Amino acid sequence: MRKSLFLFVILVITGNTLIYGQNNNPPADNVKNKKTKPYTIQVMKEKINVNSKKNIASCMVWNMDGHRVAEQRTINSNYTTIPIQAKGRFFFLMITFTDREHFTEKIAMP
Repeated sequence: MRKSLFLFVILVITGNTLIYGQNNNPPADNVKNKKTKPYTIQVMKEKINVNSKKNIASCMVWNMDGHRVAEQRTINSNYTTIPIQAKGRFFFLMITFTDREHFTEKIAMP
């Protein structure tokens, strides 16, 4: 009985070290590569300014309920201003570039 209890305790202890290991860092394959943002956003009272290194194709803004608040298509410029007429503090902004790459951000209005 003592031997089986002793073996059980040893297995539990070594099993935890085998499962959790000494290194808690995730493997390099699981680390997501974050894209660098090629733009800057300036939020003012009722407008959002977007300045970019690349040509912007379109911008869309949603409120927290999922309703589209503003949309601009065929911008083809490095700079745009999006007027916001809706009430609310938090919005989502999606910027699509001419090379079809897109970024989405949560924005807090002042």
